Amino acid sequence: MNKLRKFDPRTHDEGLVRSLSRDLKVSDAHEKAPLVSFLEAEKQPIHRWFYVREGFSPRLVHQAVDELGLRAGGRILDPFCGGGTTLLASQQRGLSSTGFDVNPLMAYVSRVKTRPYTQKDFEDVGRLIGKMRDANFKPALSAPPELDAERVFSDKRRNVLEKLLMFKEFTTKVDSQTSRDFLMLGWLSILEQASNMRRGGTGLRYEPRYGKDPKKLLFEKYALTLGDLKTLVRDKQPRPEAIVIKDSFLASSSKVADASADAVITSPPYPNCFDYAQIYGIELYMGDFVKDERGLEAVNDGAIRSHMNMKLAQGRKWGNKRLTESLSRLLRRIPLAHLWDPKIPVMLDGYFADMEAAIRLMHAKLAPGGAAVLVAGNVSYGGAIIPVDLMLSQIALDAGFKDISVQVVRLLAPELPPEQLAAGGKLLRESVISMRK
Repeated sequence: MNKLRKFDPRTHDEGLVRSLSRDLKVSDAHEKAPLVSFLEAEKQPIHRWFYVREGFSPRLVHQAVDELGLRAGGRILDPFCGGGTTLLASQQRGLSSTGFDVNPLMAYVSRVKTRPYTQKDFEDVGRLIGKMRDANFKPALSAPPELDAERVFSDKRRNVLEKLLMFKEFTTKVDSQTSRDFLMLGWLSILEQASNMRRGGTGLRYEPRYGKDPKKLLFEKYALTLGDLKTLVRDKQPRPEAIVIKDSFLASSSKVADASADAVITSPPYPNCFDYAQIYGIELYMGDFVKDERGLEAVNDGAIRSHMNMKLAQGRKWGNKRLTESLSRLLRRIPLAHLWDPKIPVMLDGYFADMEAAIRLMHAKLAPGGAAVLVAGNVSYGGAIIPVDLMLSQIALDAGFKDISVQVVRLLAPELPPEQLAAGGKLLRESVISMRK
């Protein structure tokens, strides 16, 4: 039987950790822990239009802008933009931005959040919401069969699925792209709450909850987002351009000129077996971003190799022999029986190969003297901790970055016994990596 452990002190190699920490400035910054969570963002206007549990706080961006001395008119790059936190926060600071995301849902969320809106847009959306509230018809739309929507939205007492499809059909008939996207984002944002599924761990889990009212959920959301939009258009300050590219940064980095970005601020995927396509499968299917299982696979095909639902053995190889040997040294300390999937070493190898390519591209896109800020999370397999933050930092050194600091912002397993924390358990952590070109 496979055994999954958070940390086994027998797998810890202090000498290897010291070697990987060489030429890096590693320090504790636990006061910054809120910066790597989405909890602050879900309370802030516009950021809260769609909840992204893997996101971070816009305050991380604002602090980076201040610390790096960036001024209005500059440009920020986010190679893994997710729900658009970096792009939106950059706009708020007068900075242009470009973001990439291979997940079509995330690219859509980022685009709607950062789009320029006018007073007319606000008035049009308000009028449409009023009409939608009075809508009462049997929808002609059907749910995608691949989703098993009858089970996902099962609640006969409130006809949850039928109501959701009615509101979707109303939205799809709206002529204005801006209004249609605004309404659709609100609809997408309540799907998980209206369903019998919950995001947790590394995937979706079935958790039946009855008594949901999708109409109540939807119009509460619209009240919130419309209020944010009202404040935004009244401000009348032009927002800098935010370009969202729905594609992999590795595949489409040529769309950003070399030496054109003043800073990179991003949170790359962690190698934690978190399937970003599957976890948002409800929204991807219901929003018609993917049509079938092959559509989900296509999203993963362009992503960083960070989970098991991917073509792990295919793709680029990484070139740092010292680091590949370090990873092998770590993995040799894990009994194979302690891994819940024997392909985990292949996934980790692919992850660092992909991240090596991404970091080298980040260096190329930065202007001389530009800076990069990355959020990184270490992981544990078979009781051994993989020091992702140190390994990415060493990759960055090889790519030409300098002045690399690793700020440890929080422990991911603070409940470990004190003796285990002292024996290497503190390495299971989340960090903010800063560096200069």
